[in-house]
Amino acid sequence: MKLSTLLLPALTTISTLTAQGIGQPPADLAPGAPYRLMFVTDTGGTATSGNIEDYDAFVSADANAVPELAALATTWRVLASTGSVDARDHTMTDPTPSGPTGVPIYRVDGARIADHYDQLWSNSATPLHVLCTTTASGGTYSGLIFSGSFADGTVRPPYALGDTFVAIGNTGIADRWFASGNGANALSIRRFYAMSDVLTVPMPTQAEVSSYGQGCVGTQMETAPLRLESDLPVVGTSATLTVIDLPMGSTLGVLMAGLQSYDPGLDLTALGAPGCALYTSGDLVSIGFSVDGFVAATDLPIPAEASDVQLFWTAAVVAPPVNPLGLLTSNGIEWRTGVQ
Repeated sequence: MKLSTLLLPALTTISTLTAQGIGQPPADLAPGAPYRLMFVTDTGGTATSGNIEDYDAFVSADANAVPELAALATTWRVLASTGSVDARDHTMTDPTPSGPTGVPIYRVDGARIADHYDQLWSNSATPLHVLCTTTASGGTYSGLIFSGSFADGTVRPPYALGDTFVAIGNTGIADRWFASGNGANALSIRRFYAMSDVLTVPMPTQAEVSSYGQGCVGTQMETAPLRLESDLPVVGTSATLTVIDLPMGSTLGVLMAGLQSYDPGLDLTALGAPGCALYTSGDLVSIGFSVDGFVAATDLPIPAEASDVQLFWTAAVVAPPVNPLGLLTSNGIEWRTGVQ
């Protein structure tokens, strides 16, 4: 039996939510490509310290408060200058070597800021693709930040972090995003830019399928255990789930998919199905199928964008003669969607 579209909305929703999350790999880069992330802090602080590590700790705390950014396990550095270190040296974004230098830089929402370090520090010569107005948590901030720097990322004495007055930038103005004229009092509360170390777009997830648990038989032991088998869940194709050894008297069945597995399964003995169990939470989708014979196959399309989704399947069939509940269940099947 071919059953086409019931799983598509659920998988598409999962993959869309994942793709829209903060800190996801940029969609325009190939697997293995390097990149960096940049954000504006969600909160502000003073600029009275001349120790750059104090500001690194501040922006790191901001990043680590967002689970998606904390999961990147990267080092976050403030994009600003003290009297002893330039912003571009501190973040290892020096553009002075000949030719385009460095890797693409993105906001944490996936929008590309600059193709390389030369563009980042070119001021208006090569405008940024977008301004860095996205905060660590995905909010938007258009306003002043402490930079302590000139537009090229070098320290601006006597307006460095730790001085009485500190050079500022404006996240909402293209040619003033890092250097916006006069300094602000170091005791005032302003936000900061932060930049990650170099990250790498992960390689595609390999599709995987495995079985766990065991199907059950009727009380008269007249059948083999109900068995569920599956093809590899390769994105952009269809995978076939096959229910095998359907008992005589079966009328209809259901495939249940959930985001959580039960292993060992949830025992159905008390409900009148001794030896039977459920191996999935079944909270994602339930797909009914008709029974005609001892085998039932269901083809399920997997969207190309639904990679690295983990699902857990169990089949159940209605067969009134087999036990008081009139229901048999299969083993569990674990899916990890991906490439072959």
